[in-house]
Amino acid sequence: MPFVLHNSVTCGWFLENQATSHTEAIARRLEDDHAVVPPRWELELANLLRTACLKQRLTAPSAQEVLGRIASLPIAIDRQPVRPGEILALALRFGLSSYDAAYLELA
Repeated sequence: MPFVLHNSVTCGWFLENQATSHTEAIARRLEDDHAVVPPRWELELANLLRTACLKQRLTAPSAQEVLGRIASLPIAIDRQPVRPGEILALALRFGLSSYDAAYLELA
């Protein structure tokens, strides 16, 4: 059954200090299942990689390699438009940022 993937998990796949048993379990789950993410996930991922490069945790070529590896995984980007009012309502109801509410809406 597909599941929603958050970038806090994704970064554990390429940053050693972010790796946990949970991030590893989700990576294994992608061997037999697939994930869905909101469109903002792509920007978050690029920003995570940029920050890792600036902090010298990754080189630019290795960050590009990470993007290539992640692109080969069964991760679908949900491009269905969501009205901002729906995101705002979820964010207020559950005390989330609008960014995290986008993941909740997808779930």
